[in-house]
Formats: sequence, structure tokens, C-alpha cells
Amino acid sequence: MYQDTIAAVATPLGTGALGVVRLSGTESGAIVSGLFTGRLRDHRAVYGHLVDPATGSAVDEVMALLLNAPRSYTREEMVELTCHGGPLVVQTALGLLLRQGARLAEPGEFTLRAFLHGRLDLAQAESVLDIITSKTPGGLRLAVDGLAGGLSGRVRALRAMLIEHPEQFRQLGFIHLWRAQKQLEGGEQVHRAQCDFHGAVPIYAASDGVLFSPTGELPEELGAESLVIGYRITAPERDELRHPIQLPNHAHVRAIIS
Repeated sequence: MYQDTIAAVATPLGTGALGVVRLSGTESGAIVSGLFTGRLRDHRAVYGHLVDPATGSAVDEVMALLLNAPRSYTREEMVELTCHGGPLVVQTALGLLLRQGARLAEPGEFTLRAFLHGRLDLAQAESVLDIITSKTPGGLRLAVDGLAGGLSGRVRALRAMLIEHPEQFRQLGFIHLWRAQKQLEGGEQVHRAQCDFHGAVPIYAASDGVLFSPTGELPEELGAESLVIGYRITAPERDELRHPIQLPNHAHVRAIIS
């Protein structure tokens, strides 16, 4: 899909113990081989020196990791160079790669290539940024779940349900997914993906199968064609609801959303 090879610094700017510069594209291995004294091996970290071909002098001692396609983050050929983390060392290494023919990557371009090559879907690609920018443990958990395909799996399940039983969703205007966050006593954060269905009756399902509603009551208009959506709840949330209910015989929970 892409003909050019991109390179970028993968670690934050500043002074640190280590710095990582990575490449992605068909020429990644060839570009690094022209600068590296070691012999690249697929999925093996190899020790050597990064050498400036113009002077023949070593820039730094590095570990080079070759990742042949498609077993890489972008599903392209990739090389990751780990050098010492001084800003001058890292920028010099990147400059050598660019002079050898690599192009400086745009922000997010490695993840974009992973998405376009089918390595990640759109929700997973967005979760990468969520992981990087997360500020709380709860936010990080949500982002990691998204990267693992949690949100995508729930969307696929809902899509399959819509396709398999279209007659049950005649009055369904749209599905809107969002992440709900609730502050519980003691500071515990509970996150739950929920769905908003037009015309749906929201019910909360405990792990033992007992059903709850926030008020303990059901709408009077609940009929045989009503769509009942169950949201799975945790034990602390169950303690807060305290309103068990019994569905009428003609109604049943059509879906459980974790």
C-alpha cells in the first residue's frame, strides 16, 4: 500500500536512559543495514554500533530489532533501534536514517498504517491514543480494553443482533455507544459501556440473574414488542439499586450489555 519508509523517535523528547527510533516500510531493513555494524535477524534483538557513513565514526552502541512483515505493529517491515537516551544521540540517529532515504513520519502515522493494513480497527486505533494520554487507572483500563477489541466486540455483537432480528428493532432510531463512569463510595471507579436504544426499556441484571430498575417500576406501556436491554452491574451497584423487579411473562431481556 505504501511505497515509502517512515522513521520517527518513539520515546519522549528529553534526557533518559534509553531512546527508541523506529522505521516502517519496505526499505527499513536495508536502510538500517547501511548504518549498523551487526547483522539484523527477524524478531531478534542484535547488538552493534550505529555508524555515520560520511565519517565512518560510531554514533552510539545500539540494539536493533528487525520485525518482518506481517508480524509487526504496522504489518510492514519494521526496525526498532534502541540507543542511549540523550537528545543529541537520538536526533543524530534519526538524521542518519532520514539521510539514507527514510521519510520523517507524520504524527500517528505508524498507527494509521496499522489501521489501513487491518492490524487495528478504528476503535482500537483510537484506543492507542487513549492509552498514551490516560490520566487515571480507570481511563487506562478502558483504553486497554478498547485496544484489546472490547468495544469493537460489543459493537459487532449488537450489529449481528440487528441483522439477525431486524423485526425486533422496527422502532430503533439509532444506537449510541458511550462510556459511563460512576463514582462509588470509597472512591472506587466503575466503568460500564452502555447503549441508548430509542424505545428500549433499561433493566439492570445482576450476576445471579436478579433484575433491577432504578425505580423498581416498569413502564405501563411495556408490551410484547418492547425491546428490553439489560445492563450487567457489579455487586456495589446492586446494593445501591435495591429495587428487584419481575418482568411480565410476555417480556424478556433481549440483550445483556456488560
